[in-house]
Amino acid sequence: MSGIAAAATGNGIGIAGVARDAKVMPVKVLEDGSGSFEDIASGIRYAADNGADVINMSLGAVQGVQALVITGVIADVQDAIAYAVSKDVAVIAAAGNDAVPVCNTPAFDFGAMCVVATDKREAKAAYSSGGVDPELLTVSAPGGSILPICGEDIVSTVPAGTSRSGAACGYGDNYDEYAGTSMAAPHVSGVAALLAAQGRSVQGVYDALTSTARRPGTDVRGVFEPVFGYGIVDAAAAVATPGAAVTTTRTRGKKR
Repeated sequence: MSGIAAAATGNGIGIAGVARDAKVMPVKVLEDGSGSFEDIASGIRYAADNGADVINMSLGAVQGVQALVITGVIADVQDAIAYAVSKDVAVIAAAGNDAVPVCNTPAFDFGAMCVVATDKREAKAAYSSGGVDPELLTVSAPGGSILPICGEDIVSTVPAGTSRSGAACGYGDNYDEYAGTSMAAPHVSGVAALLAAQGRSVQGVYDALTSTARRPGTDVRGVFEPVFGYGIVDAAAAVATPGAAVTTTRTRGKKR
């Protein structure tokens, strides 16, 4: 996820991240792929309190938990997201890989932007959930197709020597292909980091992302529909959208 969002660019090595100058604050909230809502909420609050501009959550609960959020039975993460947004932090979350129309929680929660996955042909990935959430705050981004063919999924950095397909696909053992809405979310988080670096508020970041996202196969922008949300994020169009600070930028050493 970190490589997709922020890998170094222009060094002739490996891949290029979306926001090449962004700093990464790794906050561990899961153990072996699972964890508690309390731990996730604590991680969100920690990031918000320690200088994050953007929080990426490539994680999600099983379908049905949304009902517990709506009824207030589970409120830890919802409250933490509200806290982060109140501190001007954008919260980006994966839609989930259950192939249903509704975003998983926490992408479903108020204040979080839900991200649907598309394949290289700009079709909605067969596994992707979304893009319906209560706020209709959903966009799409590349997540791969999950087909067992080189070039179908998203290439990113992995710990040295842990690549599964890098050698076969020509990437080497420091890079690998993965698919999922977990890969789509950091594409959006990277663009959000670029927008935050322009001095935009969290609402300004969300507005720029949704108003410039493009419906696949068309040039329709800024119009919500239930499959892709507002459409595939467009980094160039988003950063060119009016609303960037003219005389000030964020120079507080904040991590994204």
